[in-house]
Amino acid sequence: MNLREMTKDLHHTCERHPVGQLMSCGECSEQQYADWLYIQRRIHDTIDSWLPPELRRAEALQEDLDQLTVAPRDNCMIEAYVQTLACKDACMAAAYVIVGAHLMGGTLIAKQIDGRLPHGHVPEGEERKAMLRTWEPLRDRLELGNEATRCFGALLSAMEEVRQKGTVT
Repeated sequence: MNLREMTKDLHHTCERHPVGQLMSCGECSEQQYADWLYIQRRIHDTIDSWLPPELRRAEALQEDLDQLTVAPRDNCMIEAYVQTLACKDACMAAAYVIVGAHLMGGTLIAKQIDGRLPHGHVPEGEERKAMLRTWEPLRDRLELGNEATRCFGALLSAMEEVRQKGTVT
């Protein structure tokens, strides 16, 4: 068993969440997308200092946010979560979840929104290969299971907050 297998159900729950589904099929509004990028950026703001340079994405996420015509809305759930990321293991578990989201789901989302919304934070080509090589060992870190589960829970709560706010800016 690895971390991916341990968290598979939570990963699928995030994908099936209404906001996750809108992202996956490219039907999210610009506001929902801005809110989602903000959620990811806030996590990266906290964890990037713990990560090797090739996994850091806060700057790229901000560049995508800067290209949007709407401002992201604050998200109380993600703010509460990032306040708990006080140790290396918590940050590495969050990296497993959120960097994995860029590498896997982000690639699919980028294809769906291409030409409509910016997605420069999603790695391609050699950059993606380098990120994968650095990220993949996290899958074997079973001791990160509880923290990865907590990160998925925080993402679900944050997506629910986005859903409840709707698409009005």
